[in-house]
Amino acid sequence: MNAKEIEEGLAQTNKFIGFLNNQEEDNIDWQQEFDRTFLTCVFDHDSHQPFFVGPDGSRYFAFKLPPGKGHTISVASPKLVLSQMVEWASGAAILTSYGETAYVFSPGDIVSLALSGVTHVKWKGGWAEEPDYEFYRSGGEASVARPNEQMFPPLVARCLDLYLRWYFSGQSQLADRTPSIALIRPSTHIHAEDASDLMLNVFLSDFPNESDAGQFLTWIDHFVPRHLRLRIFMQDSNFLSPSEFTPLETIYLEAGLKSAPQ
Repeated sequence: MNAKEIEEGLAQTNKFIGFLNNQEEDNIDWQQEFDRTFLTCVFDHDSHQPFFVGPDGSRYFAFKLPPGKGHTISVASPKLVLSQMVEWASGAAILTSYGETAYVFSPGDIVSLALSGVTHVKWKGGWAEEPDYEFYRSGGEASVARPNEQMFPPLVARCLDLYLRWYFSGQSQLADRTPSIALIRPSTHIHAEDASDLMLNVFLSDFPNESDAGQFLTWIDHFVPRHLRLRIFMQDSNFLSPSEFTPLETIYLEAGLKSAPQ
C-alpha cells in the first residue's frame, strides 16, 4: 500500500473504532456497515506470525489496532489478506494495542465476507424464519437433494469440512464418519419464498442428551455464514439414509478448490 492508501485506511480504522465503541450487533444494517468498514481499514499485525489458534481450536488472523501517530506499524488491510484468511479457513481477531480482544470475526464470517462483502446477508420471506421443526418431528413429506452453490457455496463446505474433521477425530462415535450434508425441502414449500433446510450427517443420537446436541449446533455456527446458520437443523439418524448425504469434500473439490491446510 502507498502512503495515501495507508492514510485513507487509517481514517477508516478510526471510523471502525467508533463502531466498536457503539456495537449494535442485533441491527443488521449496523452490522453490514461495520463489515464494509472493517474491510477498508489499516491495522498493525505480527508479520512473522499473523495467525494464532484460539481457545476454540479455530485459526485467527490477528489484526492489532494501531497504537497512534509516531509509531511504526506492520501494515495489514483485511481486503488485501482476505484471500489468505480464506485459504487458511481462519477467522479474524481485532486486538487492542495491548493485545486484548476487541472483536472477533469467525471463520464462517470471513467466508461470508469473501462471498458477499458482509457477514450477515438478509434472507427474504420464509428464508428468514427458523425451520419448521414440528413438520419434521411429525414425519412430514420432504424432498432431499444436494444443495446447490447458492444454498451452500463450496467455500463454506471447505471451511466446515476442515473443522468437522477435527471435531470428528476427537469423538469415538464419529471418528470414522465423513462430514456430509443434505438439502431438505418440505413438501408444503412450493413457492420461491419458502425455505429449504440443511442437515449434516450428525444426529441427535450421537449425543448423550439434547443440550450436548445444542452445544454442537452452536459450535457449528462459527464455521458457516450467519444467514446459513438459521437453515441448519438436526434430526435422528433414521431421518435420512446415508446415501442421501453429499460429502463436503465432494462439493468443494468438484468446484476446483483444494482442502484447507491442516
